[in-house]
Amino acid sequence: MESLLAAAAAAGGEVLKPAKKGFFGGFTAVFRAPDGAIWKLATDKKKDSGPAAVPPKPTETVCILGVDDPKASKSFYTALGMTVDRDYGKKFIDFTFDAGASRLGLLRRSELAKDAGVSDADSGGGTSVLVSRQLSREDVDGLLTAATAAGGQISAPASAVEGGYAGRFTDPDGFTWKVTTF
Repeated sequence: MESLLAAAAAAGGEVLKPAKKGFFGGFTAVFRAPDGAIWKLATDKKKDSGPAAVPPKPTETVCILGVDDPKASKSFYTALGMTVDRDYGKKFIDFTFDAGASRLGLLRRSELAKDAGVSDADSGGGTSVLVSRQLSREDVDGLLTAATAAGGQISAPASAVEGGYAGRFTDPDGFTWKVTTF
């Protein structure tokens, strides 16, 4: 973990929280990339065994959204067909997509800011776009319809784009999703 933090800092990143042992074991650290994105590194290893011989490859990527009410956001995302993996009520909820590849988490905005080591006002995702790749145009249209029915808003209706078909919606917390097929 130390080697990854050092590489991030050498590339212009700012270490927000140095690597330290977590409450339940394992190590975590947080840094801000030069583009402003905040990244949390985590491992389940209980002991820092020193620098990695080669940069390790992630086993999964988790995108955690800071939301007003995780339970309300859970309703929105389950209406879109996402599967809940862990549900800690108003504290944290996460969804799985592909086993071991990616996850989506919902955490109260103020708690996410605290975890990342930034102020609540500094934790927004306004410049982020989440992408959902679908198998067909019908699937794109279906997901946009489901998002609207669940309380989201279409920000760009689906249309032909270079190389495919895409549209965008925002969830009830204002996060932008691009729904596309290629």
